[in-house]
Amino acid sequence: MLAAGVNIKLVSERLGHSSSAFTMDTYTHLLDNAQAEAAERLADLLGNGASKSDDPLESIEVPEQTALMPSV
Repeated sequence: MLAAGVNIKLVSERLGHSSSAFTMDTYTHLLDNAQAEAAERLADLLGNGASKSDDPLESIEVPEQTALMPSV
């Protein structure tokens, strides 16, 4: 169920565990790639997919500079 993305609290209740912490301690070692998948999902949510540039500064828009001194 964890590999399918089911919430840990629901998994814990289904298994009859006294706490979700016990479930996490017992079963999360089976999800070795969970960190990588979580990072990919976060990148997708933030719009930083693989097709985007790796340079975070590239997407910053810089406004045109305006004159600070009035023209004479």
